[in-house]
Amino acid sequence: MNVRERSTIAESFGTDNAIQLPPGTVQAPYEIAGFVAYMLLSLPLGIVYFVLLVTGILLGLSLAIVWIGIPILLLTLFLTRGMVDLELRQAERWLGMVSPPPLHIPANQGSVEHLQTLATKPGLWSSLAFLVLKMPMGILSFTLTVGLASAALGLIAMPAAYFLSTIFHFTLLGGFWEVDSWTRAFICTFLGLGLIWISSYVLDGMVEIWRWMVWHMLRPLR
Repeated sequence: MNVRERSTIAESFGTDNAIQLPPGTVQAPYEIAGFVAYMLLSLPLGIVYFVLLVTGILLGLSLAIVWIGIPILLLTLFLTRGMVDLELRQAERWLGMVSPPPLHIPANQGSVEHLQTLATKPGLWSSLAFLVLKMPMGILSFTLTVGLASAALGLIAMPAAYFLSTIFHFTLLGGFWEVDSWTRAFICTFLGLGLIWISSYVLDGMVEIWRWMVWHMLRPLR
């Protein structure tokens, strides 16, 4: 997606949520290590986000009738603000994203008024949706990253494993594809290299999904 296309998307959000892009949307070059780190961290962060947000919102709403829930909701909002800031910093550093401007919230408001103002901002609800979706998306990202990397490295290292099997007399893989010769071992290596090539496209697709979610859903809560 080029700068003009992203600018058109930004204008569709309206004046409150529009993203003003400088020339050159992506700040950092493509770095696979950063992308992998982002997807590996998405699972533990997603679990923390989900537990804190669901607990805080449900508890705050259930106790709001006796006013105890208001401080709980404010605390949840404070935590949400920190989570969004963390996600935006990660997107800038590891996904090469440009952060959108914060939501416009009038200053000098009371606690209740502040919550009411935020509740009218679509950016709040889209940011909450992103944080909640972080867990299932994190499970998918973590599983794909670890699974593909482990399978590819295991296949590439098959000649070394076969060499060890000839010394210590153990069976590799077994079943319908038993690695019992150097030919099969090197076939596994070529399969592993092919899996790395396929994995690069899979990881690229996951990165673009994350970028899309950050671009369309996250808004700094200031």
